[in-house]
Amino acid sequence: METWNAPQSLFAPLVVGTPEESSGMSGSRLLVKAALRIPFAVTDMKVRRKSRLPKRMSDEWWDRRTTVFVGEGAAPHSVSVRLADHPPPPAPVGLASTQWRVGLYALKSSSGAAAPAIPVGYTTYLLELITFRVGIQGLLGGPQLALLRHLWVAMTLAEHPGAIVLGGQRDWSDEWWSEEIAPPTADEER
Repeated sequence: METWNAPQSLFAPLVVGTPEESSGMSGSRLLVKAALRIPFAVTDMKVRRKSRLPKRMSDEWWDRRTTVFVGEGAAPHSVSVRLADHPPPPAPVGLASTQWRVGLYALKSSSGAAAPAIPVGYTTYLLELITFRVGIQGLLGGPQLALLRHLWVAMTLAEHPGAIVLGGQRDWSDEWWSEEIAPPTADEER
């Protein structure tokens, strides 16, 4: 079995080729659009605050949301997307806990980097899982990652009907969503 082409694997990279003459949005812009469509969620965290006496664990609801990085913030990728749990205010932003991060490479059509699977004349995009955390129940933030991959592939195929898609998981089932959805507050911006 080709492990890089395992259709159910969240860990296998996705390789997408879009025809060069296609007039649609680039794969990078489509990944940004897909990331902005991942719903905010909340997760129950057990935390210990230094200021509390006696020191004991308490429950807090942390926001679980995606952040998109482009340009230098995404280097060496053209776009990077991170899912992190953010503590409630007034906690410092630096306390955010990264669950996973993916990066997208965009390769020129003349490079033939993925030939023969993706022919010359196609722009090749490689979406890879850069960092991740695994807990008792599996990949943390797995539903968000599965949804991001699915949305990106679906948007790419809609924008570029002649696109070629290879690699890991790209389907979606509503049964996979196990998170509690929390709408963003008025002062939050995506």
